[in-house]
Amino acid sequence: MDRALNDEALELVAYMVSSARGLVDENRMYGPLRLLDAAGRLIAFVDGKDITDGFLLRTRALIDSRKHEAATDPEAFVGFLDELVLSLAGELERRGK
Repeated sequence: MDRALNDEALELVAYMVSSARGLVDENRMYGPLRLLDAAGRLIAFVDGKDITDGFLLRTRALIDSRKHEAATDPEAFVGFLDELVLSLAGELERRGK
């Protein structure tokens, strides 16, 4: 793995670990928000590495457009998570996974 790729991976891991630590004392809605944000960051990490996936890019756009609902409309945020889970499960099934 080249140095830049290692650095990007390190940044993602650091975000995830610091988020885990922060969750000890944070509002319970931050957990789902941080996991969703980490998923978006992982998609961004993969994008541009010659393994771009249209479904994942669309998923990242949805995440970026709706993750703020965790703070502004928790009920809508939970509904969005439900929709996203179904979408991902459907895509996994479509791909035979």
